[in-house]
Amino acid sequence: MEGSTVAGLDSGTSLYSGKALWLLDTENPVRLFCYRVCTSAVFENLMLAVILASCLTMTLESPRVAPDSSLGHGLYVSELVFTALFGLEMVVKVLALGFVPYIRHWQNAIDCVVVITAVLELSVGGLRWFSALRVLRLIKPLMRSQGMRQVLKAVVIAIWSMGAVTMVCILLLLMFATMGSVLFRGRFASCSDPGVGSEEQCDGLYLPPGESQQSEREWAVPYPNFDNIGSSLIVLLITSVPLHLQLPCPAGLYLSMGN
Repeated sequence: MEGSTVAGLDSGTSLYSGKALWLLDTENPVRLFCYRVCTSAVFENLMLAVILASCLTMTLESPRVAPDSSLGHGLYVSELVFTALFGLEMVVKVLALGFVPYIRHWQNAIDCVVVITAVLELSVGGLRWFSALRVLRLIKPLMRSQGMRQVLKAVVIAIWSMGAVTMVCILLLLMFATMGSVLFRGRFASCSDPGVGSEEQCDGLYLPPGESQQSEREWAVPYPNFDNIGSSLIVLLITSVPLHLQLPCPAGLYLSMGN
């Protein structure tokens, strides 16, 4: 058995060696049985079917499903069964490999997280959002296909490239935000009274349109503005999206850009 590999893990990685859980050596009958089970193609395909069935039951969950209804009771029982099966799979693999070799592989680490969160959800309650982590198990059947592995690899590479492009865009925005802060800091101040055009006249009380009570005139720069780099970035982000998607922005900024 020395140098054997477990199906689903990286080929060429020696896993069946040493002592599992510091107790079971390679000749232990319990460990031999667990190793044969977890390396069996039947066991692997069975667990894939359980994973898909678990994800299918998630599509039946809804806030409108009463816990005391037949469907609600069936979903709860199915969750218990799936959690037990996933926990059994984890126990078998840990007994066969040992916990440290088991958890080193990312697929097994995902399985461990899913099992722990499912147990917490069932035992503590009120942690329904943990059930969303069960979808992570869909990564496992995807990785069994060579074509899907290539697609996922291409997606990861594309995301990495997009990260580099995003950094370039952020640096450009920071450059223009700094330039705008230097050139336009404090330049878009106005009076709260639209009829007043200078800071000297922006004093006293006025009656806002549509209001029945007078307010104090205030000379201020409407937000967002170019008074600091953070606010300048917000202005650039607002003005860089299509016009019909833009958030409200002070009219003075649009007028200045039009000029």
